[in-house]
Amino acid sequence: MQSRLESVNALAFDPSGTHLVGGTGLGRLHVWVFDASSAAGKTPPTRKCSVRAHGCSIYALELKPTSSTGRLMLLSGADEEICGWWWDDVLAAADGGALPAPALRLENARVALRRGALGQLSETSALTVDAASAHLYSASGDGNAYVWDLATQSCVATYTGVGGGSGGGWCGCVATDAAETWLVAGWSEGFLCSIDLNTYAAVACLPTAAAPLAACFEPGSDFHLVSIGAEPGLYHWQLTGELETRATCSSPSALGLAISKLPGGGDPVIAVGGSAGTVDLFTDTSHRAFTLRVQDS
Repeated sequence: MQSRLESVNALAFDPSGTHLVGGTGLGRLHVWVFDASSAAGKTPPTRKCSVRAHGCSIYALELKPTSSTGRLMLLSGADEEICGWWWDDVLAAADGGALPAPALRLENARVALRRGALGQLSETSALTVDAASAHLYSASGDGNAYVWDLATQSCVATYTGVGGGSGGGWCGCVATDAAETWLVAGWSEGFLCSIDLNTYAAVACLPTAAAPLAACFEPGSDFHLVSIGAEPGLYHWQLTGELETRATCSSPSALGLAISKLPGGGDPVIAVGGSAGTVDLFTDTSHRAFTLRVQDS
């Protein structure tokens, strides 16, 4: 019987740039390692391990040090929960096995129904951590954003979303540059909008062939960014709206995006995960250098 396709929905580099982790539609985490040759773009990275993390799809990954210990924690947002594992435990896990119990496990609030029943758990579609305050921010499929205290593993604030945005449909992604002077947002109508955060003025419209799903600024740049969406393409933009390149991806829909400077310098490496169970690696934005497959058989 043919195995179920394992889409790669989320990607993240560790702070050193030597490891790439991908979260999939089957709830697994795949970890690849870059050595000197792969960091130089000469060979693809090697897969270190593939481990079971959730019993449902993973949609978001965040890999950050904790403020209390400085240890790296991998956070994954899935259909039913947000879990956090110590990164060294992930790297020590046996290939093909399961992770130990997570260091933290969070659940979004449920709607109260009649006779004490609770509604379904909503998925988590995006995560970001403020390490200084030890707060985790999550975007949920119930239309809310939640703030979690990682020390107490409790929800400390809820921001209620407002449906029916004006003119642009739903927002599929947001990104800010390192200096937090620029914001880019992608909309279901098929465009990104660049916004000057000093004036809150919209600067340019960046049209795409399908809904954008992820965007990242280039490391060390406050003027260039890359984006992907529900199409087989990686876009490279200037904030003023000029499209520099569009490279073809191996999946019909590009879902996960991560970018990092690797050890040894050189151009950043861009990783794009997709619906076909592949991860494309770009060492420049004009064409993909390698394609990794999460299912080898």
